[in-house]
Amino acid sequence: MGVWGEGTPSMLAAALTASG
Repeated sequence: MGVWGEGTPSMLAAALTASG
C-alpha cells in the first residue's frame, strides 16, 4: 500500500501490531 505516501511504514506497523 502507499495511500498516505512516504513515512507510513511506522504507522502501518503500529496498526498491524495493535490489530494483532
